[in-house]
Amino acid sequence: MKSGIERVVLNQVRSLEGLQILLAEDQIEEAEILTLMLESAGAKITRVAYAYQVLETLRRFDPDVFICDIRLPDMNGDLLIQQIRSQAYSHHYLPAIAITTYVRDVSRIKILEAGFDYFLPKTYDLDALVGAVQDVLDNANS
Repeated sequence: MKSGIERVVLNQVRSLEGLQILLAEDQIEEAEILTLMLESAGAKITRVAYAYQVLETLRRFDPDVFICDIRLPDMNGDLLIQQIRSQAYSHHYLPAIAITTYVRDVSRIKILEAGFDYFLPKTYDLDALVGAVQDVLDNANS
């Protein structure tokens, strides 16, 4: 018999099954943790560290969701998402989640107005991360 925790994890593992996620995070440890979390939920991750890599990747790859650290070394996330939205890199609307550890320094409203669909303080809470991905996909499909 499975414990409650095992049942919850098994349910989450199927929740992002087959999704392709583009993750832009320049901090290696953060990127590895987020990748492991998303992969444990069934997603396939393409990981980059710079804004220019995001734009190059989007020219040849059409992910289901884009997750981006707001503070990349070569461009802020708000400018990056504006460029993505203005140049239509994706064949479909690309749901985008902004993440940051700098919650006090970043305006949630500014980030959403720039073109992100969801703002999430960096978290190691699998439920919150999976929920954010599911929310942006639900909103994009409605």
